[in-house]
Amino acid sequence: MGMGLQRLKREFLPQDESKREEYISFMELILKEIRRVNEIIEQFLTLSRPFQLNLKESSLQDLLKNLITLFQEEASSLGITLQAEIPSVLPFIRMDPERLTQALINIMKNGMQAMGQGGTLYIEIKSLKDSVEVIISDSGSGILPDQMEKIFNYYYTTKEKGVGLGLPIAHRIIEAHGGQLKIESRVGSGTKVTVLLPISTRQGQEGSRQ
Repeated sequence: MGMGLQRLKREFLPQDESKREEYISFMELILKEIRRVNEIIEQFLTLSRPFQLNLKESSLQDLLKNLITLFQEEASSLGITLQAEIPSVLPFIRMDPERLTQALINIMKNGMQAMGQGGTLYIEIKSLKDSVEVIISDSGSGILPDQMEKIFNYYYTTKEKGVGLGLPIAHRIIEAHGGQLKIESRVGSGTKVTVLLPISTRQGQEGSRQ
């Protein structure tokens, strides 16, 4: 569908220069809404399908680098600085890359939405004794104490267009990996989300530092 909109943008772009900017903005808005609806559908499908993990031993380096690349353009368009620190060596973990990617996307999107225009989304990975720790911090408005008690409840949301599935699904996926999802937040100071994933006995030797 996105490709269809790109074709419409090319073939029906007004010749009148004064109307081009409005037309392009309108098409971008349509594309944004289609992506949002697709994300909602995918979240509902995740809930409706039998929940199984396709586990394999792997390192988080490539997964995280791909996520950073995926979010870079959107972050730039919102004036958000995306920073990441990935060690050159990380232990292997048993993970379902597709499911874990979905969980981290949900967390990163929440952080970016909390900031709106501007701010910093910081991703840090640490190797601990028995686990790998992924920390995703934003400089947004923070979460009120009464909201913190409900953030893992299905369908609970404080967003005008939210459906309240992002964090609950992320929580479910991470717990299915034998991990933990912790959230710390201060109103006016931002939010820190910590993901702990148990390591495998195999050690990874690939990685990068960004």
